[in-house]
Amino acid sequence: MSRLSLRRPRPRHPRPRHPRPLHPRPRHPRPGYPALRRHGWRPVYAAFGFIGSGLVPIILPLIVVAAGHRPFRIGAIVAAQSVGTLASPFWGWLTDRSGSPRLAVSGGFLLLALGLAMLASVVRLEPLLLASFILGVGGGSCATACVLRAASDGGEHPAVGISHFQMLASAGGMIGMSAAGLLPAHVAVLLGCGVAGLAALGTGWLARAKLGVAHRTSSPGRWRPVKGRAPFLRFLIAWALFCLAVSTFSSQYPILMRRGFGISFLRSSTMLAIATLLSLPLYGASRVLVGRFGCGACLRGGFVVRSLCLAGFGILALARVHAMAALGFAALFQFVWPIIAVSGTGTALLLSTSLPGVRIGTLGAAAAISSMLGSLLSGVIADSIGYRFIAVAAALLAVLPVTVPLDIPEAPVCLPSVPSEASGPDQD
Repeated sequence: MSRLSLRRPRPRHPRPRHPRPLHPRPRHPRPGYPALRRHGWRPVYAAFGFIGSGLVPIILPLIVVAAGHRPFRIGAIVAAQSVGTLASPFWGWLTDRSGSPRLAVSGGFLLLALGLAMLASVVRLEPLLLASFILGVGGGSCATACVLRAASDGGEHPAVGISHFQMLASAGGMIGMSAAGLLPAHVAVLLGCGVAGLAALGTGWLARAKLGVAHRTSSPGRWRPVKGRAPFLRFLIAWALFCLAVSTFSSQYPILMRRGFGISFLRSSTMLAIATLLSLPLYGASRVLVGRFGCGACLRGGFVVRSLCLAGFGILALARVHAMAALGFAALFQFVWPIIAVSGTGTALLLSTSLPGVRIGTLGAAAAISSMLGSLLSGVIADSIGYRFIAVAAALLAVLPVTVPLDIPEAPVCLPSVPSEASGPDQD
């Protein structure tokens, strides 16, 4: 017998088997790519875009025209919507204090449903003014709270969450523009009432968790907001002048395209819907551009492109031609919006040291004041010298925001550190 055969066999200890955990470990995202955790908010963002960006801008002037009102009254009714948006800083402050967007978003959608229901049932000037004002209050509330929610979803990279919100809102706006162009006005308004009611109910169920913004460390790689009021004030002036030029043109957009350039309501609204569809991938590209070139360069580029589009409209109006080239300018005008939206909101977060809700609300209030003045100006111009000269006035006003010197650091945007009760991923 060999010597090896007398050795004792080694005991084999089986590997311990650990029981499978009932709750799997959460997958942590790769560094630099924050996870957008609150996917249940996607229908809410799309519903806001359907009503606020697609349905109301097209339907409101058409209903006022169908009621037999003059161009100046059309501008006054659209301006009442901007007056309602002046409450945006209050909604931002309320969201900051409560830590939850539930009240602002749910209440905003209920107000949108009420305003749309009034549009479908009244024809006199005073009720139409009240309905437009209610639409402005509801739209400002939803926009401010949804932007804050989306920015908090992005964590230390708010541009990611903001671009996500803007993309979904634009997708909903595209559907809203199509509905406004294809359906009768009162049917489209009733559809908007139903969407707003469902969104209000869904928001009350979704928004149980508080806004969770990750604590920002003080490492050198993080970017801090700019201190001082002068850069923020210059940015607000440029943004207000830009919104003044845009609202002068867009407050009576469908009527201007029909009576000024001979383009039907269906064609003008369909072109905007197609341009919005084609611009959806630009939201993903805009956050990359903002991270690479900074908010300042992207914002200036967007201002220049939209100013050139308005200049093209002005040239066509002075030439007195019913040119289909106006549809091309309208498509480019709408296509460049993603870059302006993401870089403009990021700049507001970057250039102010106040609470995020107050910054976004102040930005909305500045846009509301300019939109109110632009709506009134377009009504006066159309009533006195004709719809074509609205485009000429908008082209002249579009030069002003490009001339304002902006002191925007070319750096990625980061939210400041704010107290948060959540230490891990929030779940809705």
